[in-house]
Amino acid sequence: MIKHVIFDLDGTLLDTMSDMLLALNLTAKRVLKKRRVHRFKKSDGVFLYGNGQNVLVSRALDELGVKDSSIKEEFRKTFYQIYEEKSNTLTKPYPYVIDTLLELKRRGINCFILSNKPIKILSRAVNKYFSDSLILDFVGYTGEEHKKPDPLCFLPLKEKYSLKEEECLYVGDSLVDYIFANNTNMHLCMVMYGYESKQNLDALDNTFFIHRMNALTKVIDYIDSFVRAK
Repeated sequence: MIKHVIFDLDGTLLDTMSDMLLALNLTAKRVLKKRRVHRFKKSDGVFLYGNGQNVLVSRALDELGVKDSSIKEEFRKTFYQIYEEKSNTLTKPYPYVIDTLLELKRRGINCFILSNKPIKILSRAVNKYFSDSLILDFVGYTGEEHKKPDPLCFLPLKEKYSLKEEECLYVGDSLVDYIFANNTNMHLCMVMYGYESKQNLDALDNTFFIHRMNALTKVIDYIDSFVRAK
């Protein structure tokens, strides 16, 4: 039986891409100054998003053709500063997310967030978009902990709440989420509206897929019915 649902954040619960792109473009303008540079837009999101913001910035620097290590370091520092300031400017929950969280609460299912997002930015996002009653707890990245897809990043939640993997459903949108869920032996549901390419998602197996968040309850019902039938 599913007693706990653990969510990824970016591309799963919240559409954060617009704020990421805003921060990248403001950073490029500030750091590269008068150089004519590529302006990042929504269509760039698939190749930019990866395992955390370090990957995003690295891919953006490659796209911009920045080679100088000192400029790269300045770009990274500036991006993190600007994104921290702008992180909740254009971000918004995906459709049906809040309604689904309310339904899970009604069913007595605990909801958590496990993200590679820096903990300070993650904390601000959770406090703005989700009440304590909807998200029981969350884990982000401080620069020291393990990150997805390393299964060890699950330990803080597992130990604090005595979670059993077979009672957990992980919900994400990326290949990193897929690998993480398989590494932890949790049930897995992937959303099809996130930032991963549809071609990559189509190649995955042993996975539930949903096109809208409110279909998550049907996935939970199916898993529970299968468990009861054993």
